[in-house]
Amino acid sequence: MKVPVVIPVVGEVALKKAQAVSSTIEAVTALVSPQAANIERAGFAVLGVVINAIEDSFPTSRASPSG
Repeated sequence: MKVPVVIPVVGEVALKKAQAVSSTIEAVTALVSPQAANIERAGFAVLGVVINAIEDSFPTSRASPSG
């Protein structure tokens, strides 16, 4: 029985959505605390690395759920 890879797919989608709005999040944070915005930029850079690692580790996460 093949176990579906659901958690990485869901996590990958959530991470990609967060990264897609990263510039908006950074802009709002910069209004409150410019120092925090610098830390946040570094965090989003790490997020990109995590997304790439997930995609490389679970190539089926880019395929259809039935595949």
